[in-house]
Amino acid sequence: MKHRPYLIQRLQKPYPKLDNDKPKSTMMEALSNAFSFGGGLVNGGISKDAMKLLKDIWRYDYMGSAEFEWGAVPKSLERIVDCIQKYVVGEIEVTGKYKSWDKSGDMEEKAQVYFVCIKEDEKEVCEWIRKFADDTKRDYQTKESVGLAGTICKHQYSKDNGGWHDIDNHYLFFTDKTMFDGFCKLMGLKK
Repeated sequence: MKHRPYLIQRLQKPYPKLDNDKPKSTMMEALSNAFSFGGGLVNGGISKDAMKLLKDIWRYDYMGSAEFEWGAVPKSLERIVDCIQKYVVGEIEVTGKYKSWDKSGDMEEKAQVYFVCIKEDEKEVCEWIRKFADDTKRDYQTKESVGLAGTICKHQYSKDNGGWHDIDNHYLFFTDKTMFDGFCKLMGLKK
């Protein structure tokens, strides 16, 4: 990897669909990414065609920092597409250790985490996923909270998270297998 992970974009599960395959709330869906990121760019600079493909796989969480805006996310996605032949998929089991700051108490749980990365970065990506899964030993700093430990441990504030995208190092990881499978299918990656 070129950099220590720092800009990790959280990816949330897409809005649920009704039985008739219509979005639960087209107004909510339309508004969801209008405020989530972009710095004035529609969909953060992601084209309408690309957003149509991604919206059924994930939605973007608001990160609260300009570093995630002004086209940073689509530039990373473009880099992944350009180098997709160098990418591999995999999964690892990790232990999520969540240090609670509210009344829910500390939590610990095992989970599978699925990843997509450049082959030569695979070992390092797995090391970082293990670090992100343990909130009790934070020996790293990211621009915004990753929240992997909370998601693994099913903490109420992390329930919508299902994936993460390192926009500097161009890899993704997921706790939600449906999101992972959807991204792999979109990119033509074999599992």
